[in-house]
Amino acid sequence: RVLVEGAAHHACEQGRGDAGYAKAALLGVGVASFWSFPSSFLYFYTYTAFKGALPLSGPLLHSVSAASGNAVSSIIFVPKEMIKQRSQMTGMKVGECISTIFRDKGLKGFYVSYVPTLFRNVPSAVLRFTIYESLRSNIEAVKSIGVDGGDDRGGSGGVMFAVAGGVAGSAASLLTTPLDVLKT
Repeated sequence: RVLVEGAAHHACEQGRGDAGYAKAALLGVGVASFWSFPSSFLYFYTYTAFKGALPLSGPLLHSVSAASGNAVSSIIFVPKEMIKQRSQMTGMKVGECISTIFRDKGLKGFYVSYVPTLFRNVPSAVLRFTIYESLRSNIEAVKSIGVDGGDDRGGSGGVMFAVAGGVAGSAASLLTTPLDVLKT
């Protein structure tokens, strides 16, 4: 909200009136959307690769894999967030943001928040994936003994895995939101 209000205030100062709020709400959407695919790709590729290659099991395997996926994907995620937030706060176009950051701070300027981002995101990812994988394993165990009748033609397994993902995400958010406050 603060970012949108700041960008909208900037837009209003530029003589764009109330339309500035609508425009400000969309600032950074393009860069966020464009760079989300490679960032997420790296995240899940790394998570899956580590999960299949590490000589670990259970929660430790999922924790290390999730932390690794987060660290690797943040190579793209952090600069994307820096550019998006700068655009939202100043009203500058993406190209202007990139030029300004690079001119003022060099390549390091895009990664100023890399470590704080990891401090916020890694615990959440570790909790989310560890809880999800545990719930998924329990669902598969229950299904394998036929408690649900063994018939998944209706796709209940997919729904149950989605619910497990929702529970895992909610629990991770509940437990790590204070870290987000510290980063902010």
